Amino acid sequence: MNKRSAAFLVVLISVVQLSAQVHFKLGPIVGMNSTDLSTNSSIPYAQQTIGSGIAAGVFARLEMGKWYIQPEYMYVTESSTLTGLTGSNASNLASDINFSLKGYNANLLVGYELFKLGELANVRGFAGLGQFFNSNDALNYNGILLPQTDLKNGSTNVIVGVGSDILKFTVDLRYIRSVTQLYTSSYSIAANVFLLSVGVKFF
Repeated sequence: MNKRSAAFLVVLISVVQLSAQVHFKLGPIVGMNSTDLSTNSSIPYAQQTIGSGIAAGVFARLEMGKWYIQPEYMYVTESSTLTGLTGSNASNLASDINFSLKGYNANLLVGYELFKLGELANVRGFAGLGQFFNSNDALNYNGILLPQTDLKNGSTNVIVGVGSDILKFTVDLRYIRSVTQLYTSSYSIAANVFLLSVGVKFF
């Protein structure tokens, strides 16, 4: 057996062993979220109303021992409101901002099984990145709907969370933070989202 044949055999054996250790899962995922806004304004707001939204899509999971990789694709809606101060001093007035969002998230997560809960469940931790693709953003600023040209086509998100697998069900609670601007302005607005989701592993 020459060196090339030996190397090919080693690679083939490694791939077979890795394939035996990798488990593929696929299924739907649905959830509900709550959103609040962060801004770079030095002026305090009188009130912030945390909005709610939904998420629905599909996920795949490649499990390799305690580690796993999970790509996702979801339709999402989010909303939130910042209410400005009122008073006679104009310098203390802040703007009213009504924010709503519809679009799609493409996420890539890496997770690790922290510990088992008996034979039927476990607890996981995970983190990753997501890319939001805007389909219908609306930003109402002091009663004026900003034009679509002022809104960006997408944003990048950082994701951290914990979850549990119970039989064929997967339950996740995650925090999502947008790290890029939501619209073209020097006035920064970032969305902070908590998402509670449930998925079903069909395979």
